[in-house]
Amino acid sequence: MRLLILLSFLISIQQISAQTPDRADYTIWQNGDTTATYFVFANKAMIRQTPSPDGLLLDSVLLGEKLIQKEITKSFSTIKGIYAPWIKVAYQKNDDIKSGYVWIGLLGFQSLIKHDTAFIYGLEKVRAASIEPLSFEQTKFTISLKAIYNNGLIAAREWTIDGGESASYVASKMLGNVGLKNTHEVFRINLGGQACGVPTNYYYHAWDGKRFYNLPGKYEVGDAGVYYHTETLLFPTEKGGKPGHIIKLMEEKELIQEETATQKEKFKKTNKKELYAWNGQQATKIK
Repeated sequence: MRLLILLSFLISIQQISAQTPDRADYTIWQNGDTTATYFVFANKAMIRQTPSPDGLLLDSVLLGEKLIQKEITKSFSTIKGIYAPWIKVAYQKNDDIKSGYVWIGLLGFQSLIKHDTAFIYGLEKVRAASIEPLSFEQTKFTISLKAIYNNGLIAAREWTIDGGESASYVASKMLGNVGLKNTHEVFRINLGGQACGVPTNYYYHAWDGKRFYNLPGKYEVGDAGVYYHTETLLFPTEKGGKPGHIIKLMEEKELIQEETATQKEKFKKTNKKELYAWNGQQATKIK
């Protein structure tokens, strides 16, 4: 257990230095694919002639517009507390292919499309939060998921996560309605790190066609050979699921005795279960 506490402390220290000017190699948008597709996350994004807020304004693109990345520059800017690079993009407008530079902080991480509605999620803002009793600041990210139709915002849902190494990659998936009442689609968005001891958090949101509703989330974390914690959500239509409910299964394994010349290593394993009732708008934990 002492090892886990120390590990958590070291992870927090790492998070302070990420997404700052001394970590120009790090960005949650980082994508090695030079032709990556991005969608505008802000209400409007300015296209400039050079990768700078002072660059000559060439054009503007609206919420939900698609941009194709052509180059990641080494020019960074800090806006709304977000330290992020400029990229060169190409896009279509009035049957013409145009290009220019845009600050990537105005773009979403990914976009999921269903029928004529785009669901785009991205980084809304960054702030520093004081951690007591350790008396240092930890980066916090505000993430937003937006439903967009014809360049107009239908609905949005925000939540706050730990930043830095705990949010060094993102992924998402549409799961269908998974048997939940009053639900057209369930969105799963996961953010996490790629190092031992850095958790991956999964956030679930139900969509009824007009608004988002929070669902129970889950996380997984592990340090090879020492500790792991995993969680599984079971929805009504899944094997082992229950109508009108969401089931969370939790499993944890911890090393309690290291291997020696005379003794084998020993682990402590525990399993827990939580049950949530879903009424079409809210998931309530059943005690």
